[in-house]
Amino acid sequence: MRTLYCTLGFEKSKVTEAMRALGHDQIVIVTSEENTRSDAYRELLEINALSGTPLETLLVDKFDLMASFLALAKHIEEAKERGELVLMNVAGGTHALSVAAMLAAFQCGVEAYHIEREVTKLPILNLVSIGERLTEEEKEVLAEVHEGASVEAIGHACTSVSDFERRKQVLIGLKRKGLLTSTGDGNGIAISLTSLGEYYRTAVVRELQARS
Repeated sequence: MRTLYCTLGFEKSKVTEAMRALGHDQIVIVTSEENTRSDAYRELLEINALSGTPLETLLVDKFDLMASFLALAKHIEEAKERGELVLMNVAGGTHALSVAAMLAAFQCGVEAYHIEREVTKLPILNLVSIGERLTEEEKEVLAEVHEGASVEAIGHACTSVSDFERRKQVLIGLKRKGLLTSTGDGNGIAISLTSLGEYYRTAVVRELQARS
């Protein structure tokens, strides 16, 4: 099953060009709720209805790069788990949405294209995936972080990084990467995940479970 993801603004041509250029069994239109009221979107629905190609719409905030990236990456990972071959066309939509689509393709290791009159295949980058960005200690600690967890509680759950000072350094490293936030007073420090951290933790837990 070949699933083609296309970002959509107000021009259907950037999607139809990708549909002609790339073989696919189904298509996912990545756009905002506002754009679903456009002529371009309605015409795409009509085209796919005539061709009989299944179409799904993934709604995102077209101006929020991080939120769009997280939604896309989650959706792509679920498609890959179902055994689908994912292709991504990043041409179309706002600049933030196109960048989010490109980053999600790199993160998830899927083929990405920029199709606008010409077909340009983008490289699959190394050293951008979660598995390559985090150390083994960071993965093990991140997997044990829950909302409002303390450094001590994480230590009880994560026996592989038992040294308190070392565990603090690992948590500081995760915070610098934008995965954690911390709040505290004289009663201790509480650790929480950022939205990006939640996505990373889900992927890390999946990886660790696959190993066991």
